[in-house]
Amino acid sequence: MAGRKATGHWFGGGKNAVVVLRKTGQVINNVLIEDASFEVVTEDLGTRSIRTNRIKSIVYRNLPTFPTDMLRLLDGTELNGVVTNDPVTISTPDLGEIRVPKRNLLSIIF
Repeated sequence: MAGRKATGHWFGGGKNAVVVLRKTGQVINNVLIEDASFEVVTEDLGTRSIRTNRIKSIVYRNLPTFPTDMLRLLDGTELNGVVTNDPVTISTPDLGEIRVPKRNLLSIIF
């Protein structure tokens, strides 16, 4: 489409997301991620702080497929390590503001 720019995000704006919860597989739509950045501790690169609007998705440790947390960035870079944001603050029109503990998160898709 003419005049439309691909952002690499599934949802517009870079802070809008869908959150999938670990224990129930419950999906929360129309989420605004309130955290301005996410910090990941990697074995090779040390601790990196990534602005939320540069992240495409976060998949939290989920054996056997994901032995560590994984951040996928807009440019295709994948950072594996430990995401230290805990809890993650989200808000939705239906549920208001919620602080979700990391242990309850399976993934965040932006």
